[in-house]
Amino acid sequence: HRIEAKKAMRAKSGELDKVEKELKRLQDQIATGKPDERRIFELAELQARREHRIRQVSDQMKGHMHIIEQQRDTIARYRDEIHTLSEQLEAERLSKKRSMVNVDYLKAIMVKFMQLKDDSQAQVALYPVV
Repeated sequence: HRIEAKKAMRAKSGELDKVEKELKRLQDQIATGKPDERRIFELAELQARREHRIRQVSDQMKGHMHIIEQQRDTIARYRDEIHTLSEQLEAERLSKKRSMVNVDYLKAIMVKFMQLKDDSQAQVALYPVV
């Protein structure tokens, strides 16, 4: 009977080890949650991280759009300024042409006036022009 008792004890000891391992596994599951629940929490955490990143990117995009709008306004102001300066430059060119004509005309009158040294009456007639 002793031999049978030892065999039975060994068998029960092996079963006890299996039951203790299963007990440990089940206790770990209880402590950390069921596998399905754990997976749900993992997915929820992953989704929360994604949504946080999406908000970050969206905020960055809004900032970039604001900067782009400011740059567009600046470009529009520069275009207006270029247009105004071009008009001013053209006006200056026309004015210079006119003044060149006036100077040439004045030179011609002065030469004529000097040539009329002997004719004082003709010089007097040119006074209003000079």
